[in-house]
Amino acid sequence: DEQWNEDGPGGVNFNRNFPYNYEFFAPDAGLHQVSEAETRALAEFVVGHPNIGVVVTYGAADNLLKTPGSAPSEKATIPASRSSRDRSSPDQSGTPAIDEKDLPYYRVMGEKYRESLGLKKELEGASCPGTFSDWMYFHRGRLSLAACPWSPAVAIELAKANQKKEKAEPGDSTEAPDQDKEPKSATEEGDKEVSQKSKTDQDKRNEQQRKELKWFDEYAPEAFVRWQPIEHPDFPGQRVEVGGYCPFSQSNPPPGMIGDIAARHADFLTKVAQQLPRISIRKVEAKHLGGDVYEIRIQVENTGFLPTSLAHGQTTREVYPTRIIIEMDNKCFLSGSRITNLPTIQGSCGAASARYVVHAPNRDRINFKVVSMLAGQAEGTVELAEGK
Repeated sequence: DEQWNEDGPGGVNFNRNFPYNYEFFAPDAGLHQVSEAETRALAEFVVGHPNIGVVVTYGAADNLLKTPGSAPSEKATIPASRSSRDRSSPDQSGTPAIDEKDLPYYRVMGEKYRESLGLKKELEGASCPGTFSDWMYFHRGRLSLAACPWSPAVAIELAKANQKKEKAEPGDSTEAPDQDKEPKSATEEGDKEVSQKSKTDQDKRNEQQRKELKWFDEYAPEAFVRWQPIEHPDFPGQRVEVGGYCPFSQSNPPPGMIGDIAARHADFLTKVAQQLPRISIRKVEAKHLGGDVYEIRIQVENTGFLPTSLAHGQTTREVYPTRIIIEMDNKCFLSGSRITNLPTIQGSCGAASARYVVHAPNRDRINFKVVSMLAGQAEGTVELAEGK
């Protein structure tokens, strides 16, 4: 149509196409939730694999650079009936509020992430409507971590951290103040005040963009092409300039840094896997009550860091309770039942127990197993010995 730059890029952004906080009629959100073959396939995979314990999503959204905001359990989710204009969030990043009981786990994961990257402080996070990571937490109840693998803002902070580290290397010495030096004159003091005032009065506009340009000039000068005039056949007699950032240079790291960035993220993913809950049997006791009747106590512990279910996993009811299954007929139970649902077992050796009274004639042992949706399984045996 011989018109320039008036058409949008079109298409569907897969990370705007999931059910939670979905925005209808947004330019890149798709016709409806999981309207694309790829997002539908991913959603079906998640539903078909209920033992997914932790999710890490790489994309534009990020809840690891900064600890997300939280809200009480009954206010942690955002009602779907409210318009996006009315949705509230605890911070300016737009990140929806997670359950306050789950906040410590997000805080710890953020600290491990920044440690792996080499960051010394929190940076501003980001959120987008309809993301896979939000859907996995708010609808599926899983610990869902989102990270932007690289950005100029992160690169700038890492460069600062490296510079401070180099200055603090062993062998560097700081000179002690010279007590014999003459005091500064009033003129020198005045010049210092003027200098400080001029720094205060500096133009703050586009400050972040200037920092990014400075970083690219130092570490990846090829990423930015200086503006220069050209003769354009479609615009004869007019001034046309080309230049600016090369395509994808602000979202993809310089090639020479990819190996180091990948290693740092691999280190973080290893740390994430090490935090998963792990079910084991702590103690089994059997007491003979007379005849063929026994009192049985089974104690189950979680030796991992994460709980067997997040608080929001219980709210969504998408994470089933950990359960003990006794290999006996229901008619044998005088107290308790063949399947016992346990409460959420906290990590770091938290425990839960169950008590039974059973009639077990002609048996010297009873087998059982513990099944957890996210923490695996464990099998055990109750040894029955007649009391004297």
